[in-house]
Amino acid sequence: MATRMAIFYGQSFHEALWSGIFYSISAFNNAGFALEADSLTRYVSDIWIIIPLSLSFIIGGIGFPVVIEIIDKITAWWKSGRKTSNRLSLTARISLIGTAILIASGTMMVATLEWTGTLHHLPTGSKILAAFFQGASPRTAGFNSIDYGSMHPTTLMGTDILMFIGGGSAGTAGDVKITTFAILCAAMISQFKGHQDTTLHGRKIPNEVTRQSLTVFATGIIAVTISVGLLRVLEPQFSADQISFEVISAFSTVGLSTGITSNLSSASQIIICALMYLGRIGPITLVASLAAKSSQRQFSYPEERPFIG
Repeated sequence: MATRMAIFYGQSFHEALWSGIFYSISAFNNAGFALEADSLTRYVSDIWIIIPLSLSFIIGGIGFPVVIEIIDKITAWWKSGRKTSNRLSLTARISLIGTAILIASGTMMVATLEWTGTLHHLPTGSKILAAFFQGASPRTAGFNSIDYGSMHPTTLMGTDILMFIGGGSAGTAGDVKITTFAILCAAMISQFKGHQDTTLHGRKIPNEVTRQSLTVFATGIIAVTISVGLLRVLEPQFSADQISFEVISAFSTVGLSTGITSNLSSASQIIICALMYLGRIGPITLVASLAAKSSQRQFSYPEERPFIG
């Protein structure tokens, strides 16, 4: 392994060990920082680097409450002679199932759209590995093993969606979170079916939680839309795809780029910085304030149904 690391990085053992520690921390914390200017593109076919880093940022992006719950369940199951209940909380089930669905969808999207594009020069195994990495990384991590600046516009749009949804709650990821998106989808499905309550995995979702999810999601949409509009005015030399990608990546604190970040004006970079702060702190603060806020109003208005649609 020591020889492998030294050969892999082209460094001495101690330098390679330091690089490995750096990447491990960067991946688990979903920072996306790399020691090379081209991120991980030179290691696109190296399974010994891509898979461990993928597992690290996936675990970090699931959310600490879910990780702790899984550890507690495994510990209790082992100590009790494997007779304890293994039912996970609704948050854990949403986070785990949602993560699996988004990774699978992202992998299929990249493989389908880029097979003869940015992946064309790679052997089949490396294509699959690169598609998996770029299907998983945009949600939280910010590493890239292929050049986003050369990707198809549809791939960039799909990546925008992955970045905006993001990872699990109370984790190292930014964005609006999987649980927010899942609850809104459940609310729409319940409405389509004509049900009074929003239900998910056999559990009723409180109305205030649904409203909080809608507020967080709508706030994210508004922030991204306004920022895209401002950057389109300030940076007319860049395409809409590039601007949208840059803005959503900043709001979701992913860190991916099509290569235009260093060429943005000072005003645009300030907007990007504000978005990163808002994306990391905003949803958490907003949900906390909504949960703690209680109305003192002692009356209700008459009900009237406006036309919808």
